[in-house]
Amino acid sequence: MKNWDNPKYQRISQIAIENDMLIVSFEDGTIANINAQSVLPPHVQQAQWNLMAFDAYELTIPTEHGNIEIPWSTVRVLSDEKYSAHLAEMAEVQAKKIGRRLKMLREKRGIKGKELAERTGITPQSISRIENGKHDVSLTTLQKILTVMGYELKDLAYDETEFEEKSFAKLLKRIVQAGVDKNLALTRIIPKWVQEALAGNHEGVPDILLDEAAKTIGDIFGWSVPAIWGQEPLKINPKPALEAFFKSPVKIKEKRAYAYTAYAYQIAELVIAATSHLPRKVYPESMEEIKNELFAKSEPLTFEKLLAYIWNLGICVIPLDDSGAFHAASWNIQGRHVILLKQKTRYQARWLYDLLHDFKHVLSDLDAEDSGIIEHEEISPFSNPDSEVERDANAFANILILNGQAEALVEKCVKEARGKMELLKNAVIRVAQSENVGADALANYLAFRLSRPDQDWWGTANNLQIEEPPPITIAKNKLLEYLRFEKLTESDQALIKRALSLTS
Repeated sequence: MKNWDNPKYQRISQIAIENDMLIVSFEDGTIANINAQSVLPPHVQQAQWNLMAFDAYELTIPTEHGNIEIPWSTVRVLSDEKYSAHLAEMAEVQAKKIGRRLKMLREKRGIKGKELAERTGITPQSISRIENGKHDVSLTTLQKILTVMGYELKDLAYDETEFEEKSFAKLLKRIVQAGVDKNLALTRIIPKWVQEALAGNHEGVPDILLDEAAKTIGDIFGWSVPAIWGQEPLKINPKPALEAFFKSPVKIKEKRAYAYTAYAYQIAELVIAATSHLPRKVYPESMEEIKNELFAKSEPLTFEKLLAYIWNLGICVIPLDDSGAFHAASWNIQGRHVILLKQKTRYQARWLYDLLHDFKHVLSDLDAEDSGIIEHEEISPFSNPDSEVERDANAFANILILNGQAEALVEKCVKEARGKMELLKNAVIRVAQSENVGADALANYLAFRLSRPDQDWWGTANNLQIEEPPPITIAKNKLLEYLRFEKLTESDQALIKRALSLTS
């Protein structure tokens, strides 16, 4: 619920005047301090402030022109920017509705826009702007337009076939047609309390809540509320950093992938905004510098250790627990870098590899603002991709994950096991411990090297994987250490929390 939907936000509890400042207290505990003269009409210069009175919803101020009544909403508009912006948006929505209705009535009479302009004495450009909801229209002008067409003000209330009745089902249908996954909308975008209130279908409430749900969706995909409820197909317009993905020849069969990517990018932008306090550090320039820092202590490189190192450089890492669209992404947003991981496995070694892979992209491939790389398929440490950029990222990860000595470690494991497969598991554990590398990562590499049609060591390698704590939990906790939610609006805070499955 928005503040202004709470009756206590609207009800006045006390008033006072001090040094030309009007002080109004409300039942929700908030206090508005505004210039007293600002609440009066421009022609009123003198007021008897010491005689003013109030009830729950308005002030009464004696003046030389008689009593002036100031509703609670005027006080809130002058003191609450969010409420003022809300009213402005609602006014825009109404202007668009009136404009579309006028256009429908004109077309029903068979009157051309130019002809209407001539009849009313209003320029064709102004008529067009009024019909498109881009021009404020006075009551007098509105009556003139309706009169010359043979209508009355009451005719604006008859909507006939211009608008379908708003409903949650229509909202979902419209956005699904544009490519937004229904489950994504219900679990990640539209607040649960809005859905529950709509399900309750309280009299007089649904339209407000439906517009609230539409606005939440529109803020992500660049759609206005009127556009969402309109007739034109909704289209997702990618931001610069997403254009390469949208133009990619990769096999994307659904618009759903485009929509999810736009959603994920919005989350990345919000994380960048909520971590603007982080200092920007100089990135390491060589592989040796990175190895010296990551392997300085006698302990293996873990996902948690790498995560802390990357965050310390000022690079944001976001874990999302969603399926499809893409596997991972890295972007340069306003000169800041962000890595987004969508690995579904619980194996820490796989998350470690993916993070190293995209860390390489940040270091080498994302110098330009609004640039980005999206991994459409799962990143494999043992694949040989066509792209040189992807091959370099794989090589970088392969070197660092085993401290640049993968083949030497394989030979040592085989020697330790005396060539016997049944002894290899314990050999991996001993070698990993003595060489300060992860047994899980070494087991994966060894399973790859031993892969033959008549031999499969992956089952044993999987038994050596570390699953607790879950890597997505590690990544979420690290992200929450750095996020400053107070830097975001309440709606944006809620959006991030839903993205991280922290709240409904």
